[in-house]
Amino acid sequence: MSTQKPNVVYLASGFPTADNPSHGIFNKRAADAIKQYANLTVIQYRIYRPGRKFREIINEEGFKRIILCIPYSPVGEKRLFYFNTRLFYFFTLLYTRSVLKTADILHASDGNLGVLGAWLKKKYSFKLLVQFIGGDLNQDFPQFYQKSWMKNWKQQLDAVSFNGLALQDLFKKLFGVHPVSKVIYRGVDTSI
Repeated sequence: MSTQKPNVVYLASGFPTADNPSHGIFNKRAADAIKQYANLTVIQYRIYRPGRKFREIINEEGFKRIILCIPYSPVGEKRLFYFNTRLFYFFTLLYTRSVLKTADILHASDGNLGVLGAWLKKKYSFKLLVQFIGGDLNQDFPQFYQKSWMKNWKQQLDAVSFNGLALQDLFKKLFGVHPVSKVIYRGVDTSI
């Protein structure tokens, strides 16, 4: 009896590229692990620069990577968090609608992309997993989690994971306990 692999979409803000091969190496490692168990599509976000295509599709070994170049400036990024996230949302819908329609699971590689994932989940029927990595909960979310556009955000999350116990504790402090939660270290388990 064969079981069909789920369709997983992995949102990544960083991924190794020809001009920056060490950028986002953890996302590449995650993609290589996920592809063993799922039909994987990675959506990689980059800053648009003249000469870059708004969308590029690359067939990697065992998965497809869609690079979306978003026209935003990282200057004042914290002040423009909502606006920039809406740009990501618009470009994701514009260029990857067919991929999102068939997704069983959307895995956001950080909490900021998790906000985008929560907005996308309102349109599609996938399960949403968000990995929190540090900067999201330590720097960004304390500024924004009480804003009206983040209301009910947590209710869209089907599962959450954290790079350490301190992040899990901070999430609990900001949002309360999530019923499906796990600490998954990127390297050495420091709780041993």
